[in-house]
Amino acid sequence: MSKAKVKSHAISPPYLAAAFVCERVLVENDKVPSYMRVVDRLTLPRPVEGIPRGAVVVLNVTLVISFRADAFKGKLPLRIERIGPSGEKVTFIEHDLEFAGPLPESGNTLGIHMHMQWDGEGLYCLDVFLGGLLRSRIPLKIELAKESPTEAMQGKVPKKPTRKVKI
Repeated sequence: MSKAKVKSHAISPPYLAAAFVCERVLVENDKVPSYMRVVDRLTLPRPVEGIPRGAVVVLNVTLVISFRADAFKGKLPLRIERIGPSGEKVTFIEHDLEFAGPLPESGNTLGIHMHMQWDGEGLYCLDVFLGGLLRSRIPLKIELAKESPTEAMQGKVPKKPTRKVKI
């Protein structure tokens, strides 16, 4: 007599469908989002007096994170950590996500307007954790423009030609 094999059907946690930074998210009347200009590099205007470390900087981009429930039903904590060019880790966001499951297409999509603590120019990484597990790392290189808008305008304003008049 053969023994029947017992299969265990462990419910897998939600899976990551998307994780990226884009310049704009459009949501039409049918509630379907469109993502414009996915970026991994930003150039910010250079302020005249610099940006102090730790200051909050508005980036004018959106972080998009999307998970699909698959068979999972319940709540899981989402945490995103920002790792700056210096290597310093800062919690960027913490939020509980509710998954209705068990439909594979159900889930959560977040669009987060980005404001971050400044850690200098260079590579920033956004580590995405769901239920305590690392699910993705999103690199974003941030640079400052070569010169400030004020410096750019200095010396570049055309001078009015002078006219010599004979008397």
